[in-house]
Amino acid sequence: MRRGRLEIATIGFNPNLQLVGSDPNGSPYDLGLFVGANASADTPTERQLIMLCQKQFNAGQRGRLVGFRQYLTMGVNIPVTAPGGAAFYPLERPIETPTWKFIDGNVLWGIRRVPPSPHWKPNLLNADGFAFEWSETPAQLFESVAGGVVTPPYGGLFPGNVLVPELGRFFDLRCRRWSQPVELDIPFEGPCNIAFFASIQQTNPATRTPAPPIGDSPPIPVSQQINGNIALPGNSANEHWYVVTTSGGVGTVGELYFDNGSGAGNVTIIPATIGATIIPSTNFTGGSITLNAGQEYVWNGSAWIADASTAEPGQFTTTSGALPEDAFLQNYPGSTYFRIAGALIFEMEEQAPTGAPKTYRRPGDADRITRDTTEVGDNTMRRSAEDTSEYKAAKAAQPVKRPQSPPHVTQSLGELPKDVVEKSTGIIARISRAWRDTRSPGGPGPGYASTHKAPTLSEGLGQVPRQAITDSERAIDRIARLWRSGKIGGGR
Repeated sequence: MRRGRLEIATIGFNPNLQLVGSDPNGSPYDLGLFVGANASADTPTERQLIMLCQKQFNAGQRGRLVGFRQYLTMGVNIPVTAPGGAAFYPLERPIETPTWKFIDGNVLWGIRRVPPSPHWKPNLLNADGFAFEWSETPAQLFESVAGGVVTPPYGGLFPGNVLVPELGRFFDLRCRRWSQPVELDIPFEGPCNIAFFASIQQTNPATRTPAPPIGDSPPIPVSQQINGNIALPGNSANEHWYVVTTSGGVGTVGELYFDNGSGAGNVTIIPATIGATIIPSTNFTGGSITLNAGQEYVWNGSAWIADASTAEPGQFTTTSGALPEDAFLQNYPGSTYFRIAGALIFEMEEQAPTGAPKTYRRPGDADRITRDTTEVGDNTMRRSAEDTSEYKAAKAAQPVKRPQSPPHVTQSLGELPKDVVEKSTGIIARISRAWRDTRSPGGPGPGYASTHKAPTLSEGLGQVPRQAITDSERAIDRIARLWRSGKIGGGR
């Protein structure tokens, strides 16, 4: 496999693209998967297990996980009257606080090493983004579906082994911005699947305690108007708010009715509170009150007053007072986990030879501490030392360096073959004897012999006259040339 950088992200069906799609081809796919409703309010263990993305690596393929991304939003579908009839407007905001969660919901993340599944076959009758136990593309995984309740596989936990302990399961948003991925450097080798999962406990607005509509609370989206003379209606199957536009014996202008979507009991009357803010989803007229769609209104104690600081009619305000966006959206009745996405960033390495040791090194860091790929639970650690067979083979393949020029006379002769050293030693001794037998310039006569002792090879030539040293250098140089040419000692 060729070296390079590769990123795999969550791409799924987006039902809110209407007819324009997400690209010039009109594709209905976009970043992320939409999180469904909690099918069972009283069963918190019925989590939604999401395969965000995964990449398969064959035997011998090596790589490094160098980063990942996270994306999570909250939102609510606000009912509106569209030209084609009733519709919903999706109000969505990203979650950015690292440890924020709903009071009755949470998200567990995990990056795992999963053994290959060669026998897995998708069922073409499954809905898009819905798969049995495993999927090669982003999808919600299920074990069974009965009565609208989806039972996740693996108990809602993550399959496979831990890639590294700190990423096996974690609760926080370590990537607060999609454009700023978390940086890693985790080596691995196939065969395996590196997969990014999310296990979601969806919040349930029907049982979640709503925030009171006071102070700086965000505007409450009201979808219906009601006459205060009418008896309290029962809760429907869909959560929504009423605004009283005509005072009567049951309700008065300024009060709101809350339908919790449980389908049981009657709606709840919310008393009129100064500072409460509403935003109608359509135009309302009742008695002497007229409310325009998309315009925020504040209750001043006696009437609904249009808030001049809000956006133009038809647009929603994205902030309210000093509330952060996380709390702002949670205060919206009906807000839930809306969309989720993840991405894995790989740096690919060359295909490993068959039977090669499972060591992971960049050039020059053979002594680097790295992780073994044999995993049982948490990874084990080992050191890729220089005594590995792979490193020894690399060292053996290096060319043997030989001297490019013969050694100088002042250097040791140990680099020459033994016979060359013996010849050099003999010549030096012969030159020394000739020098010793030569008459000294100030000597008494032709038969006078010098009393200087001839130096040995181990003593060096420091006591020999310069002429004798020069003769020795020439002799050794001649012997070295003969040795290099192969005429004596075998050469090189």
